[in-house]
Amino acid sequence: MAREYEAAASRARRPFLPIYLKCDIEENTRRITSLQRRSSGTTKLLNPEVLAEMRSRCQLFRFDGVEGITSDVTNMGPEEAAEALAREVMRIISDVVKHRK
Repeated sequence: MAREYEAAASRARRPFLPIYLKCDIEENTRRITSLQRRSSGTTKLLNPEVLAEMRSRCQLFRFDGVEGITSDVTNMGPEEAAEALAREVMRIISDVVKHRK
């Protein structure tokens, strides 16, 4: 599925910048079992046993040869994580613009 995003960016002739979010298992478990998540009405994962099993056998997919952003969001709230990612995207854009001059 991840390759579909890369292909879509290529078809649209747009830059592709993967963002990899890391979160330790304890915090990840706390988040998926929160009341807010359980009452969200979405089909997001809610079972901590399924999460633990998935994390024990799977690794985050990474694109070879593609610059990406990796951010550990374990100790960040959603707004703080979004702001940190926005700053990093802006830094990368600034670097690209500088190198084009």
